[in-house]
Amino acid sequence: MQIDHSIQAFLDRFYMSRIGIRMLIGQHIALTDQRTHSDPNYVGIICTKTNVRDLAQEAIENARFVCEDHYGLFDAPKVRLVCDPNLNFMYVPGHLSHMLFETLKNSLRAVVETHGSEKEEFPVTDVIVSEGREDITIKVSDEGGGIPRSSIPLVWTYMYTTVDQTPSIDPDFNKSDFKAPMAGFGYGLPISRLYARYFGGDLKMIIMKDEWDTAVKGGAAVAAAQTTTGSPSSSGLTRRVGKNELDRASSLNLAARAM
Repeated sequence: MQIDHSIQAFLDRFYMSRIGIRMLIGQHIALTDQRTHSDPNYVGIICTKTNVRDLAQEAIENARFVCEDHYGLFDAPKVRLVCDPNLNFMYVPGHLSHMLFETLKNSLRAVVETHGSEKEEFPVTDVIVSEGREDITIKVSDEGGGIPRSSIPLVWTYMYTTVDQTPSIDPDFNKSDFKAPMAGFGYGLPISRLYARYFGGDLKMIIMKDEWDTAVKGGAAVAAAQTTTGSPSSSGLTRRVGKNELDRASSLNLAARAM
């Protein structure tokens, strides 16, 4: 599959401008509403005390629910969250929720399809949150089998998906009937990367393929997707990968002091 970089660059600029416009409109409306309904922790849509654990837990529950509904599972792969419950920082909660939700959906889908939907118990997916001097790193690590190195550039192209058939939406549906799709449209990771880049970060994927290498450093059978909103700071989040263990690690770096 050939990648048309000019089209990708155009779509990146287009969707980034859409994110910026929605940010400005949302901020204006929220500031207007706050004249009558004020929240001391919010300045428009910007939360001065965004609780990372609460948002991560909500994203985990939503992603597991979508996974159970899509695959008909009684219990989706479990997710272990390691985070200081008092960790707060200034950010737009909606942006963080979207990035976490899409990343977790991607991880859970990989785990289920790698190990089989008929399996009763799946490997646990880890979500580890670490605070640095200038950023907050959220690492999502799963045993989803990774992806071929040659497919990494395709991951960031719009409309690219590994799903055999793109899910269709009934034209007669209403908002109360709508359910978030598990996958199939090819926009989850590219748009999440734009949300990360909106505040100066990035989303990267690294393939590692050596026994006992660390998951962040490079080399083990790991597909590491790294979302950074600020300078990367992955120290303390390394996880050793044993022989024959295929792992994917996604890390979200949030610039805690950028705003």
